[in-house]
Amino acid sequence: MVTLYTALSLDGYVAGEKDDLSWLDAVAKGGKDGDYGYQAFYASVDQVVMGRGTWAVCRTFRPWPYGDKPCTVLTRQKGLVPVSTETFEPFDPLAWKRQAARGHVYLCGGGEATRLFLEAGLLDRMELATIPVLLGRGRPLFPAGFPRSQWRLRSCEAHATGVVQALWERG
Repeated sequence: MVTLYTALSLDGYVAGEKDDLSWLDAVAKGGKDGDYGYQAFYASVDQVVMGRGTWAVCRTFRPWPYGDKPCTVLTRQKGLVPVSTETFEPFDPLAWKRQAARGHVYLCGGGEATRLFLEAGLLDRMELATIPVLLGRGRPLFPAGFPRSQWRLRSCEAHATGVVQALWERG
């Protein structure tokens, strides 16, 4: 199973201009167990996958937040230096289909990786935390060119911080 788990602005951005994430600070604590259930979700996954753009942002986080799970960065770029135990490889739909059949894959962040998984029909669930802010510009969660698909709302929770967390499953 592949689950996209991410936060986005009301207008659909996962990062502001120049990959700014400061807009998340206002609601960083709240919801389930103070982290909107992230730790429980993270404990349920076997592997993390992200695109190179998301990795470029995440690699600045200290400590590296994915050190205890295998982490694959989808890229064709050569010569990237890992922060921890991450590996770099181009997207291979058949390989990810086998991975998803063996465990729970966490698709972290970015629009381009999300588009690749949608195109390959490999995205099973989306847990989206909508943050009550309009950014106007930035990196969209769903960039142009993603395929049409149907989704069913499985749960939705509004938090006192204004965050609305929704779990969607492929319909």
